[in-house]
Amino acid sequence: MKQRSVVYNVILIIALSCAALSACRSAPPAEELFWKDLETRTEGDTSIARLRLHRGSETWIEGPVEWKDDGSAILSVEKINWFSNWYNGWTEAEMAAGGKLAIQGEKGKWSVEAQEFLSPHYAQSAKIRYKDNFLSGTQAAELLDRRILRISRAAAFLHEKLEGKTFTRLAIDKKKYRHLGFYQAAGEVLFPEVYGYPAGTAKGNTFVRGEGIRWDAEYSSQQVPPELAEVRNSGTLYRDWEEMPELFYYIYTLEN
Repeated sequence: MKQRSVVYNVILIIALSCAALSACRSAPPAEELFWKDLETRTEGDTSIARLRLHRGSETWIEGPVEWKDDGSAILSVEKINWFSNWYNGWTEAEMAAGGKLAIQGEKGKWSVEAQEFLSPHYAQSAKIRYKDNFLSGTQAAELLDRRILRISRAAAFLHEKLEGKTFTRLAIDKKKYRHLGFYQAAGEVLFPEVYGYPAGTAKGNTFVRGEGIRWDAEYSSQQVPPELAEVRNSGTLYRDWEEMPELFYYIYTLEN
């Protein structure tokens, strides 16, 4: 497959479980988050590590690993396997990647820190299902590349608007956790028509329809960078958000 140059530098994976949400309605305590599963195998004289957030997860990072005497390791990332689903479909992809991660800890409790920016170079393969539509091959890979570029730009914009605020959780459950996490805060900035307008902004008078929602075109022109305004007004960015909110969160968090 011809390599496509992707103009973004992002870290897709971070030590956070968006599924591990507390039932508490008060402000969440500070949390230290760990990867749970590290697998190793040998290929010739090289030790290869595959790091998953949870055992059985279909999202992982992989590459040669060098172990140190103190039990820590340096993982040189060569591949990212991504899987996420939502109520109307799923996305699965394998991406060529680069970067280095420092790993330390013990079985079932690994802390991970980026030593060199971990960035996907291009999608080697991808499969995307949306309702009854299924895409694969070059078409799906190119679609995923464009989506990651949009999400990367949106995450940089969010980092500026939210002043780099740290969120310990995605808090995607809107009914129970609206005030706790990134999902609500980012939703207000990117999609006030759905989540409510941020403080200091007001509803405009001009609207356009995209993906079944009336988008505030004045908000787009006044509050959103030009490179995001069109994809916001068309509903494309909202579809990215609906299908892969975890990716917005991962990239935003590692901007910090």
